[in-house]
Amino acid sequence: EAARVTAQNAKTALQLLTGVEGVNPKSTLETVPTSAKLGTLNEWIQKMESRPDLKSLEKSMTAAQEGVSIAKGAHWPSFDLNGNYYFTRPGVLNEVKWDVGLSMTFPIFQGGALSSQTDQAIATHRQSELAYFKAKRLATEQVQTLFALVQSHAKQLANHATAVQAWEKSYEANRRDFRLGIVNNLEVLQSLTAAQLSRRNLARSKVQLHLDYQRLKASVGMRPQLPSDSTGSETQP
Repeated sequence: EAARVTAQNAKTALQLLTGVEGVNPKSTLETVPTSAKLGTLNEWIQKMESRPDLKSLEKSMTAAQEGVSIAKGAHWPSFDLNGNYYFTRPGVLNEVKWDVGLSMTFPIFQGGALSSQTDQAIATHRQSELAYFKAKRLATEQVQTLFALVQSHAKQLANHATAVQAWEKSYEANRRDFRLGIVNNLEVLQSLTAAQLSRRNLARSKVQLHLDYQRLKASVGMRPQLPSDSTGSETQP
């Protein structure tokens, strides 16, 4: 009875957090993959490129690189093309209504300030580059760790399922032998207890596999669709 109350409280908390009514957590456990359907590690690492945080850091790195080009460009001379049109113009040029002038400016006395700005832009680019590659390495390590955990739990799930079948067969065999007087009731109870423990281990292994699989999808930036969505598939951010 206490377990039923705990399960109901968990469903209520889930509804409060998600805002979705009628969520059946048990149905989602059937979507966990097997080792054969999980795919390869390289496929998951490629999906990792769509993570919002990595995309943001990559854009910052690209912007910082453009800032280096702009800072270096300030060392070059600048050219200005100016044109004027006159409605009235006094003097000997009163008949000329327009003129054009080309000017060139050399930043001769600004070399120190421009060099400092260039060094600052290079340092900013280097900092953003290091931040991007550090985040990418950490994300890759996280994906590799979770992928290995999912693979391990998938194999454990298969082994637990085999163990459940074996212990249930053992329990049925002991029941038959008990009717024939070959074994005593203690051996029957021991096989029953072992069968129940194996079913409990199977359920725990399934839940753990589901949790690790959801963490793996979250590590590559995938978010699950809510039951209210029109499509029931996983999407990229």
